[in-house]
Amino acid sequence: MSPTISLLIAVVISYHLYLIHLYLHRRSQAKATGLPYFSFPIGDTKLWYIILGLPPVIWVIENLPPRLQDYVNTSCYLRRWNVKHRLSCYIADAAATREVFAGRGKYIKPSWNLMHMRLFGNNVVACDDTEWIHHRKHTKPPFNEHNSALVWQQALVQTTDMLAEWESKPQSSPEYTSSGRIITSSRQDFRRLALHVMSSAAFGVSLSFSTATAAKKDITIGSDVFSDGEPSKGYSRTWRDALEYISMNFITVVATVSMLPRWAAPGTVRVVQDVEKYLNTLVSYERANVNERNGKGNLLSAIVRKDRNSEEKGDFLTDREIVGNIFIFSVAGHETTASTLQYALVMLALHPEMQDWFLRRLDEQLEGLPVDAMQWDYEKVYERLSAPRCLMYEILRLFPPVPGILKWISTEQSLTVGNSTHLLPGGTFVTINAGGLHHNPKYWGTNADAFDPSRWDLENRDSFLKSFEQPKDGWQEAPGLYRPLQGSFASFSGGQRVCLGRKFASVEFVGVMAVLMRGRKVSLARMAGETEDMARDRAWGKVRKSIALSALVMMDDVGLVLEER
Repeated sequence: MSPTISLLIAVVISYHLYLIHLYLHRRSQAKATGLPYFSFPIGDTKLWYIILGLPPVIWVIENLPPRLQDYVNTSCYLRRWNVKHRLSCYIADAAATREVFAGRGKYIKPSWNLMHMRLFGNNVVACDDTEWIHHRKHTKPPFNEHNSALVWQQALVQTTDMLAEWESKPQSSPEYTSSGRIITSSRQDFRRLALHVMSSAAFGVSLSFSTATAAKKDITIGSDVFSDGEPSKGYSRTWRDALEYISMNFITVVATVSMLPRWAAPGTVRVVQDVEKYLNTLVSYERANVNERNGKGNLLSAIVRKDRNSEEKGDFLTDREIVGNIFIFSVAGHETTASTLQYALVMLALHPEMQDWFLRRLDEQLEGLPVDAMQWDYEKVYERLSAPRCLMYEILRLFPPVPGILKWISTEQSLTVGNSTHLLPGGTFVTINAGGLHHNPKYWGTNADAFDPSRWDLENRDSFLKSFEQPKDGWQEAPGLYRPLQGSFASFSGGQRVCLGRKFASVEFVGVMAVLMRGRKVSLARMAGETEDMARDRAWGKVRKSIALSALVMMDDVGLVLEER
């Protein structure tokens, strides 16, 4: 045997012996914590992600014993939302979750794992904990009631326009045999709706749901650069087209820009450049006119105004940081709201008895309001509509946008679980397992796995949530709802890095569902030869194939019938 071949064999053997050593060392560390652990020699690599996403492999996973099924799902981020049965290195205990969220400086958000969220600049979502205070100081104040009212108004406008577009299309569909108005594009339509709401509320550029109606700027910037039609000189796409493309293909765009040379994907690179130029134009305008706003405007103008007031103290956001923050709030964040809306319609269709409860409560709360939804005043109407809020929180419980909230510890840390304290070794990744928390009967009752939005309703005296201590003046975050045990609900994260846009998301969801379901009901569309049970099985199959990309999403549409009651 030649020396070269011998050397190669020795290198291969040495490498694998090293891997075995690492595996045994990590297993020993896991055992030393005193927590239940499950060791497996295959790590959660990118190849592992791809393999676990293949349909035949998913079928095998779903037929494994529950604990092994959970481990495999945990190893793949795309399927991590399915994990709900065990406590291992993933935390599914409310008290331990509170400890992690409260552990500022101990349990760190691994910002190096969020490079893809900095497409246009660093921001409050993707920055590390040391920079977070700087970003939060400038980005939290704009999430106020004035801007919530902008979101509310646009939610009503966009939903009304979406309904008009649905009604303008043929009722029947060649794929389905059900009578009534069949909706086959809810995923795309809700994404467009959510994006347009934020285009207006965040940037001040109003977009009609229908592409037949041109975009308009609610401020004058001396050019028609934001108009529909042909792109302005220096741009490859209009504002609408560029925004919709980059938001609806966010993961693909990020992967392309970060992994491929520019010459390999010139079209995608041009779109990214277009959006960046549009956003820089908006920032420049807001900076030049900050003194003329008089406390009014949109999310961007509020951030610029806050930043202007801080410049004298030397603590301000750069233009790139402003663009990075405003982009992540609106374009990247719209996916969560759109996905929650889609899940809501599908779950109502799958559970007629819960839909009956929801529609009854919604009708009670809409009673006496004007027929024209455009006349619904935010300050008077939003808070009274607790039924859509109950629906939203139940959807977020069952389908958390971020199934695993990742933290990291640099040094050894103690963690209390139950009556025992455990030492976690430095370098450990700690994940809040939202699926485990949200399905735990200790926190949600014997029907923890069931879809039951009424569990949140303060009027429901039989709710399991009633057993937990409630705020004296009500739950300010969600009026009319029971507050679950703190640490048992993690869809908006928690602690210092709790989601800043949770009120915006609630306002938008409530407005959309109130307009959409007023006087209407939703059911599953059937294909030729399908029974009701077959249609339900098909719909559940699509729900179960959800994956977590930038947020947990359904990859396929479920045909729905929306009809008058």
